[in-house]
Amino acid sequence: MQKISFFFVLIFLASGLQASFDDHPGKDTERSFKTGQEEPRYLSQFKLIDYDLPYDYSTLIPDIDKNKKKVLDLLNQAALSAKQFDWFTRIEDERVVLILTDLGNARFTLEVDKQKVSVAEGADEAMEPTMVVPLMTSNVADLAAYLEDGMLSYEEKYKIFYAITIPGLQAIYHNELLFGSGDKSEFKFDNLMQLVIPREEEFVIYGIPRTIEATVVNVDGQWMVFSGLQGDPDFRISCTPDQAVRLYKLAFYDVRKIKSKKQAEEVSKEFLKFMDSIVVYTREDHQ
Repeated sequence: MQKISFFFVLIFLASGLQASFDDHPGKDTERSFKTGQEEPRYLSQFKLIDYDLPYDYSTLIPDIDKNKKKVLDLLNQAALSAKQFDWFTRIEDERVVLILTDLGNARFTLEVDKQKVSVAEGADEAMEPTMVVPLMTSNVADLAAYLEDGMLSYEEKYKIFYAITIPGLQAIYHNELLFGSGDKSEFKFDNLMQLVIPREEEFVIYGIPRTIEATVVNVDGQWMVFSGLQGDPDFRISCTPDQAVRLYKLAFYDVRKIKSKKQAEEVSKEFLKFMDSIVVYTREDHQ
């Protein structure tokens, strides 16, 4: 195992286990660019920042009621079509807030639990979403069209992942299990990591070839996720869209179901084996 994933800690925090990774190689100190000294490499505490939904100025948009109804109709159409897919039955207890950026940040809430799904205009800020996804009306129309025939081409699947990868990573790092009391340095959280989902086929937006790339950083205890590869990371993972689904399932769904030490051990074993297969880079000074 080149590097313990930032997701791995969820398994142990959820089950109340203590963990030691002494058997996994990797330098445990790094140069601090604040002090100029060698200091512990791994983070010990995190600060939970609530989702900050962008200001809704949709009332200033011409024909906003007509446009909102169009989005609602498209979302309901997409939800109905999604029930054709096996993967839809595996979506559990998701409360996704969609931000329609071309409609003045109009908000819509999509709630899915297995095959139960509801779509509503607006978002109750008193209820924490599991994910916040910025979209345009054209994206929603595309999604409804992609799902209609019960099949997804590679290009269609990649476009969907292009829209949800950043929100998905934000959701994983927003898990409240990360923010309990106690020193978490033993779980080996790095403060700069990257994820890539390489293209198997050309993927173009506005005439420019695109690749799904994300950078996760921790600043002053706060987890932030950015599009693109920024800097030289502590480690990088690379996966296919299907592997990304498995990653999210293990890190988000399976962790929420842990109720015993045995379950935690089973999930962690599966997760570590999986991570071994997708870590593609570890910075030289951390090996």
